[in-house]
Amino acid sequence: MGLFDTIMFPKPIICKKCGKTHESTQTKQFENLMVTYSVGDMVPGNVMSGVIQETIFCDHGDIEKKENYSFDQPIFLVIWHNILTEIVENLKEAENKLSKFTLGDLYILYRNLYLEKINYQVKYERLKTQTRIFFEYLELSPEKQEEIRKGQVNTFNNIRYLHIIEYLDKKKPIEEIIKNLDDQKFTENLIF
Repeated sequence: MGLFDTIMFPKPIICKKCGKTHESTQTKQFENLMVTYSVGDMVPGNVMSGVIQETIFCDHGDIEKKENYSFDQPIFLVIWHNILTEIVENLKEAENKLSKFTLGDLYILYRNLYLEKINYQVKYERLKTQTRIFFEYLELSPEKQEEIRKGQVNTFNNIRYLHIIEYLDKKKPIEEIIKNLDDQKFTENLIF
């Protein structure tokens, strides 16, 4: 079978036969090094600009009387100067997007990727800080833990625990912290 690369979709693509959602597909169109590509990434090879047809593999897991699998649902990778700019399900739409892609679109694409990067960095730093504080809390005496748990955070030393108080009684506090951070957008108010 050999090696392949993975293409991550910016939004899920739904199988037209069974309704299963797909987040990615595999391709042998590039250098087959098991690299994962997303919109905005440079793709290797000799294709400078163009549309590449690929297909989605689906095992039709949600159909009772299903076929074993299929590779017949096409998708189209739009590549502009070796940058993967779009993934669409219609050839005409792909050709249209390629013909109308401009430097302004490139700016918007990379601005969005930059905001996504900043958002990820902020979430990572907050997760790191809140996790560290949570484990510091676990090392405190039971009396001190109870004081913090009851919300008696009037001293300067206890203020640091404000961000984790709501998670202390959860069954899986770190997972809850991660979920809370995942649900937040930190870059919505940034202006370029």
